[in-house]
Amino acid sequence: MRRCLPILVLVPLVALAATVSASAGAPGTWTRLTDPTGRNTDEAGLVRTPDGVLHVFWRRHGGVGKESVVHTTVGPTGKVGGSATVLGGFGAVDNPDAIVTGDQRLRVFFAGLGSSPGEGGVVSATAPLSGAGWTREGIRVSSTTSSVGPVGAGVTGAGAPAFSYSYSFHLGFHVGLDPGASDEELQPDNQCCDYLPDVATDAAGGRTMLAWFSLAKGREGIWAQQVLPSVGAPVRAPGSVSGGNFVAGDQRTELVARRGGPGVYLAYCSGYPTCKQTMLWRVGSAKPIAAGGSPDVEDPNAAPGPDGRLWVMWHDGQHSRTIFVRRTNKAVTRFGPLLRVRPPGGATAIWKLNGEGSVGPLDLLAAVTTGSSLATWHTQVLPPLALAAARTKGTVAFRVTDAGDPVAGAKVHVGGKTLTTNAAGRASLPLAGAAKATATMGGYSPASIGIGG
Repeated sequence: MRRCLPILVLVPLVALAATVSASAGAPGTWTRLTDPTGRNTDEAGLVRTPDGVLHVFWRRHGGVGKESVVHTTVGPTGKVGGSATVLGGFGAVDNPDAIVTGDQRLRVFFAGLGSSPGEGGVVSATAPLSGAGWTREGIRVSSTTSSVGPVGAGVTGAGAPAFSYSYSFHLGFHVGLDPGASDEELQPDNQCCDYLPDVATDAAGGRTMLAWFSLAKGREGIWAQQVLPSVGAPVRAPGSVSGGNFVAGDQRTELVARRGGPGVYLAYCSGYPTCKQTMLWRVGSAKPIAAGGSPDVEDPNAAPGPDGRLWVMWHDGQHSRTIFVRRTNKAVTRFGPLLRVRPPGGATAIWKLNGEGSVGPLDLLAAVTTGSSLATWHTQVLPPLALAAARTKGTVAFRVTDAGDPVAGAKVHVGGKTLTTNAAGRASLPLAGAAKATATMGGYSPASIGIGG
């Protein structure tokens, strides 16, 4: 995918070291999560449990009868833990997705092919929130036994698991884990084809939404549709099509529900024949907001942040040395400064981007080619502070913000003194002459400004 836009505030490029150590992963370091023998179609699934641990699920390629889904943990500080097989012995598996359901259990979903026709369709496994001790939930959880595409999973307003998939002339949706309950067919016609769906539920309104992209003639583009509590009409994402054409994605059409706030959101690309802008759309609204762009925007994605914020990420297909990241304010009406993050050292191509940032920092995942290796890597990205100063008579007043929202408790270091911002993000002191001021706060990257005399 692709997109681009002029950015008002730029933050210096964040250079990150690369390692395969299981003890790395914090801000400033890339850690390889998956085998180095991946494919450019691989996309990890991820979900965060209430203890702050990020659970990552990925495909291990081993040949016919040896395909498996693997589980890796990432701690709240970015420390990457060990890996363990969830389920194995498949003829083939496709990219997994994972959720935490209302009964406080981890569940992973993926398309799998076994040794018999009845073992096709969507497969699920469950474990306690620790992620230890996986149990397969029957032979399959979909009514279809067909070879389906990658699965997108979510949780309904009632806490039940729900998943979606597509193949050939079908766009399927299923609530629950009973393969005896028929999958719901959502494709409106017999045209090829719909791809890479995902599911999310509005935390405030309880509406469950589905998103996907379509190449079917007359309905090309990126679409979203309410599926619960009732099925609504499909809505095309504004600006996803230019003159009947659009740039098709190659990763899950990720839907993101705000944590504790209203709205389900989707990041996508706008422009053709290359995308120039990354858009963030609240599903159902008339107009998206622009996150930014580059000459050839690819793989845009969104992730939850704390306090209702959202993270948005993308990279440029013409210059694979830069990943772009931004975070919104609490109301999701504006973005903070643009961050430029270098991929792992030696990267020659970026294939997928996704992440999770609900505890503050963004846990960023990138599927990257480095030399002869193709793997998914992880790092953390800290949100940036913004610092402003104004001099009145002999006093300088400072304001520290995060995407326009005030930051209380931040430290402002200036002239050998340290100030603490109040609830409005403000602090002041008498100051004569020129000085440099720096704002710091735990969980943020610092901001500095020069103050004239």
